[in-house]
Amino acid sequence: MNKSSITEADLQAYVDNRLSDARRGEVEAYLAAHPDDARRLVGYSHINDDLHDHFDPILSEKIPDRLLACFDTKAESAPASLRIPFASVRARLRDLTKRGGRALGILVPASPVGGWRPASFALTVAWLSLGVALGWQMQLALPHNDMPPMVRHAAVAYATYASEVAHPVEIQASNEDHLEAWLSKRLGMNLQAPKLETVGFALMGGRLLAGTHGPAAQFMYEDGVGRRLTLYVKTQEMGYDKSRSFEFAQEKEVNAFYWIEDGTGYVLSGNLGRADLLKVAEAAHRQMDSLHEMKVNPKKSASSCPRVVVI
Repeated sequence: MNKSSITEADLQAYVDNRLSDARRGEVEAYLAAHPDDARRLVGYSHINDDLHDHFDPILSEKIPDRLLACFDTKAESAPASLRIPFASVRARLRDLTKRGGRALGILVPASPVGGWRPASFALTVAWLSLGVALGWQMQLALPHNDMPPMVRHAAVAYATYASEVAHPVEIQASNEDHLEAWLSKRLGMNLQAPKLETVGFALMGGRLLAGTHGPAAQFMYEDGVGRRLTLYVKTQEMGYDKSRSFEFAQEKEVNAFYWIEDGTGYVLSGNLGRADLLKVAEAAHRQMDSLHEMKVNPKKSASSCPRVVVI
């Protein structure tokens, strides 16, 4: 029998014990005449033995009671027919692994051949790689639990309009009174653009945005060298109320400081470094907080500085 009549698929099927008796005899005759291939198949069993030695004890470990309790709490009220034993789930996963590996043409253990255990190293690597890739994509796709959606929306709005040459704002700073009155009416609050000249930024103007839930306002500022930043203001952010603290966030290349007071969220965004942006954020924060204090308690001095949390 010449070598061309025995393919790699035949050798894989031989290890998986999936050949007919006649074909199996042909492969064994081939292996007897080709010791290199025979040693290679024996090597598969050594790899697989190592994998089983490392991971079989983990598969057979008892599930901690603290984890079982999480399932038992819900399972007590569920019909017995809906409760899925963990052993059954594990068996199904193993079966899917075998089927998926064979569909991809990867050597997958079906049953031992003699004293051998078929190799599954390639399949293990493939599944681990797939898991890492899916996990990374899910991490990118899912929202961060500790960051309000408005932060990402403000960063996108900054990237969209800060680079605009002809129409970076909808209403110019020369018509500031009209801008503030219009945005205040749309957001349902007394809204004033903070004065940031002391930290080097002058108001360019602003615009109305479609926020995550309802309208949002955007004020744009520019310094003497053309650097721009925006202050995003959004109401109805009660679910993320940080109670007079503000925090740093980063969305791709855009840095931001955000804070929320009484359900109104503020996001200062820009391509400035964190230290420079912090100075501007503190100035804007003090002015917006003073406006808030005057609204809540006109007799109270606005000189108190809010607690700042930077992480």
